[in-house]
Amino acid sequence: MTLLSLRTHIAIYAFCIAFTGTVYLNAQDQAAEEEVGTDTVSAEAPSEISVEIPAAASVAGSDGLETGYKGYAWGSMISSMPTLAYMDSGKVSPDTVSVTMSGKLGLEEVVMAFFYGRGGFWKVEIDYSLDHQNIDEQVKLFTKIEKTLTEVYGPPKATNQLLNGPNASYSDAMNIKYSRAFYRSSWNVTPTKVELILSGFVQTPPTDFPIIHGQSSFMKLVYYNPDFMLVDEVDSDPEPLPSIFDIY
Repeated sequence: MTLLSLRTHIAIYAFCIAFTGTVYLNAQDQAAEEEVGTDTVSAEAPSEISVEIPAAASVAGSDGLETGYKGYAWGSMISSMPTLAYMDSGKVSPDTVSVTMSGKLGLEEVVMAFFYGRGGFWKVEIDYSLDHQNIDEQVKLFTKIEKTLTEVYGPPKATNQLLNGPNASYSDAMNIKYSRAFYRSSWNVTPTKVELILSGFVQTPPTDFPIIHGQSSFMKLVYYNPDFMLVDEVDSDPEPLPSIFDIY
């Protein structure tokens, strides 16, 4: 074999070895890339689940007005009285048609009353503590609660606002006047109706000897479900009334 042919065989042999190593390394790199791709997919799957889990929990844990108020179901009987963490223990009315409790709703002092009829629980009435000597503060509180309800239920379907008389700056105690306010906003949260009502009547200016004693203003937030406003059927055969000549 000549020197030239020997060199040619050696070059061909070296090329084959280099080519085989390159193919092997490329195969290893491709396998590594496939492993990385597999790990990436498996790492993304838990992140998708973690995003979905809170949404499902939120739906399952929400106590919507379609079923009741704060988890207390429409139609519940008075024997299963509601319990709320931010309220005191309920007191049953003598006529057993309502349960009353007091405490705080947010930052506001309230008295909350649950009402029952033949169809069970049908209404909750929330009575806010008011400044009974300042009509401006009453309107301010109404506006604050209305804004909060709008954030939860959207804009009210109907509103009424009436305000007349002097404001809180009026100070002529020798000429007593009265300030009056009637504010009402309502929402439809099917099947529940929501009403926020302020009825204000304030002597202006306030004095140590008020002309009208007692609380003449109130603001109430009412949730009620018309589907449970059931009444007892009227007797179709009532007893006849006595003659007016027998009465008089």
